[in-house]
Amino acid sequence: MTDPRAQLSPTRFPGANGEWARFDGPAGTQMVDVAIRAASEWSAGGNNANTHGAFAQAHATDALLERARVVVGQLLDADPRGVCFGANMTTMTFALTRAIARTLQPGDRVVGTQLDHDANVSPWRIACEESGAEHVLAPFSIPDGRLDMKALADLITPNTKWVAVTGASNLIGTMPDLRAVIALARHVGARVFVDAVHLVPHMPVSVRQLGCDVLATSPYKWYGPHAGVMCIEPNLLNALPVAKVRPADDVGPRRFETGTPNLETSPQPKPLPDSCWKKAWKTLQPTNAKCLLHYLRVCSPCRTCRCGARPRLKRARPPWRLPCAARLPRKLRTPWLQRRSPCGMAAHMQLKLFHDSVSPTPAESCAQVWCAMYRTTTWHDS
Repeated sequence: MTDPRAQLSPTRFPGANGEWARFDGPAGTQMVDVAIRAASEWSAGGNNANTHGAFAQAHATDALLERARVVVGQLLDADPRGVCFGANMTTMTFALTRAIARTLQPGDRVVGTQLDHDANVSPWRIACEESGAEHVLAPFSIPDGRLDMKALADLITPNTKWVAVTGASNLIGTMPDLRAVIALARHVGARVFVDAVHLVPHMPVSVRQLGCDVLATSPYKWYGPHAGVMCIEPNLLNALPVAKVRPADDVGPRRFETGTPNLETSPQPKPLPDSCWKKAWKTLQPTNAKCLLHYLRVCSPCRTCRCGARPRLKRARPPWRLPCAARLPRKLRTPWLQRRSPCGMAAHMQLKLFHDSVSPTPAESCAQVWCAMYRTTTWHDS
């Protein structure tokens, strides 16, 4: 087989070619060429039709959606009968928690964490406000950024109905022990929601092995289109009192996918695994680590720079120490950076609870640095 590093060379990401160095991966990656072609070819191929029609093109669209569910199921080791597509993780989580709110009542509890992106906090908070349930958040250890498992265990009481946890922090990359979290929830009969948006781009994920009830991810964080994916345990999916129009399916993913799906993104999941990026994880890790560490060495002489990637965190992060949050004043511009026109993300990346706990500076003073597959050593050594 061809070396996966060659199959995923930077030239396969048209949007990453140019003068700008793209370190804005946490907000979205550049699409790989096969995904771009898949969308274009489907739109121009004559099968562009809505679902459930009584003609060949509509049948082709139905088949396309089913194939996409199977491929995503294979990628995440999830049951394709529970693979749902939507606008993005945030929108889908709000839709899910609106349905869950109808099953909650006063006295129930939902447990979240302060490490989470607000897309896995506010939807649950609002659901609890509307239902009268209690919403509590487990803290993290400020010295090392890890989830406080003892505090989490104390918060997961017999009246806990849901535990919502991140797979990897969007801001600092801390990876909670998901198996331990899920075990705590199962001990009291609670269900588990995993925000894997920042986990899936960095390592293999198995929904079946984790045993969570819901796992959400975003294809545009792993070189695909702007869309959301939510894997919901099929029995739970069919039982949730989701908001939908009466003619919509009563069973399966289409009961959760309100209205016409974004069909332009549906052809793209299949070529993503076929492009070998999943097989290239291990071979690309050293390259990404070298790129990231080089960036941190350049920034380290600046006294105003505080970097989130610290050696003592390596066991709780992806092994190549990604992602990294480097808190830099917005006005910081070194000659090295100016020559390379970097694209990073300023602000707190919607991790308000985390940022407010660790930083006395305004949220907009944070700059996030993240090395994607198209960021190679060629750039930073020049």
